Amino acid sequence: MIPLRRLPAVLLAWLLFACPGVGARAADGDNEESLIDQYNALIREYRFGEAQDLLQKGIQSYPRNPLFPLQLVSLQANIRAYVDLQQRIVDAERHNNPGRALRAARRILDIKPDQKGAREVVEELGGKVSSDLRERLKTARAALDRGDIEKARDGLDSLLSIDPTDPGVRALLRDIEEKSATSARASQEEVAAHLARLETWSADRKRSAPPAKEDVRKFNAAVAKGLEQNPGDPQLLAQARRGQDILRTAQAASADKTAQKILQETVSANTESADQLLERGRTLLGQGQFGEADGVFSRLVRTGNLRQVALAYLYQGIARLATISAADVQGGRQQRLRALSSFQNALRFDAAIQLPAGYEKYARDLAEARQTL
Repeated sequence: MIPLRRLPAVLLAWLLFACPGVGARAADGDNEESLIDQYNALIREYRFGEAQDLLQKGIQSYPRNPLFPLQLVSLQANIRAYVDLQQRIVDAERHNNPGRALRAARRILDIKPDQKGAREVVEELGGKVSSDLRERLKTARAALDRGDIEKARDGLDSLLSIDPTDPGVRALLRDIEEKSATSARASQEEVAAHLARLETWSADRKRSAPPAKEDVRKFNAAVAKGLEQNPGDPQLLAQARRGQDILRTAQAASADKTAQKILQETVSANTESADQLLERGRTLLGQGQFGEADGVFSRLVRTGNLRQVALAYLYQGIARLATISAADVQGGRQQRLRALSSFQNALRFDAAIQLPAGYEKYARDLAEARQTL
C-alpha cells in the first residue's frame, strides 16, 4: 500500500508564504492544521470514508487553503492502492482461505459499493463461509463439552482464521478460557490427591518396599498435566517438589529412575508462569535482544491463557519488525510479512489490542494488519 505522508516541509513553507491568508489563520490558532492532523490519523487507521468527509469539510470551511484539495488527490491514490491490496487478498485466498477473501471483498465494498467483482465474491462466498464456520464451531463446541480443551483450542484457531469477529467464535473463546481455568484447578486437586498417597507411604515407618509404581506414575502424570496447563503455578510447583523430596529416598530411588528424571525435567521446564514469561520477553525486547524475545513470545503463544496469547503475538510482531534492516531489502520484506502475521494473530484473539507505550512507530503496521486480517 502507498503510505500517505504529510506534504514536504519545503512545500508547506511555500504554500504558507504564497498564501498569506492561510498563514495568518494558522498563526491565529484556527482549525486547518487540526483538521489535517485528524485526517492523517484517519488515514493511518484506513478510515477512508471519514477522511474524505473531513477533507470536504476543510474545503468548504477554508476555500483559500490549497492543502485540502491536494490531500484529496492523495487520498484517491491511497484508496486505489488499498482496493488493489484487498483485491490481491481476494485473488490469493479465494480458495485457500475463503473467510479472509470474503472480508477483503467486503472492505472493497465499504469504499466502492458498486464494484461488481467484489459483490460477486461476497455473493459466492458468503453462504459457504457461514456454513463452514457453523460446522467447525459445532465440532469445537463438542470437543469442549467432553473436556478436550486442546482439540477445542485447535478448532478455535481455524475459526479465528475464518471470522474472528463472529459472536459464536468470540463466545467459544471466552468459554475455552473459563474451562481452562476450571481444568487447572482440577489438576491441582488431582496432584494433591496423588501426593497424599505418597505422603502416606513416606510416613509409614515400617515400610520395606518403594511406593507403588502406579502411584508414582499417576503423580508424575498429574504434575505434567497441571504444569502444562498452568506453568509456574506456585501451588503445583510446591506439590511437585514435595513429591520429588519423597521420591529421593533410598527405597524410592531404586523404583523408577526414569520417572524421577521425567518429573525433574517437567518441573524445570515450567518454573516460569505465563506472566513471568511475558515480563521476561518484554525485558529482552527493551534491551534490544530481539531474537531472544521472539523465542520467549513464541513459547508463550503455546502456553499462556488467551489474553496472554494475544499480547505474546503483539510483542512477537514488534520484535520481528525491530530486526528489519534497510540494507537487506528481500530479508526485510519477508520479516515484515512475518511481523504482520503475528499482529494478525494478536488481533484474532483481541480485536481491540493496541500497541504498548513506546512502540507507536509500528502503528501503521498494526493498522495494516487490521485491514488485511
